[in-house]
Amino acid sequence: MRIEVGPELRAAALPPVRLADGAEAYFLRAGARQNLVYAVQANPETGAGTVGVRLVHALTP
Repeated sequence: MRIEVGPELRAAALPPVRLADGAEAYFLRAGARQNLVYAVQANPETGAGTVGVRLVHALTP
């Protein structure tokens, strides 16, 4: 499974940090937008022949 992070989150966050379980964590930059809507999509590995699931999420103060 490959995760694609939308440009909205990449622009508002510091570079991703790899956690002990292999997941990536995104921490918002100081002074970043407080209301943020971003998308993340989970795609199967190449050649699986199926379309990934896209999740849209909102962060608000």
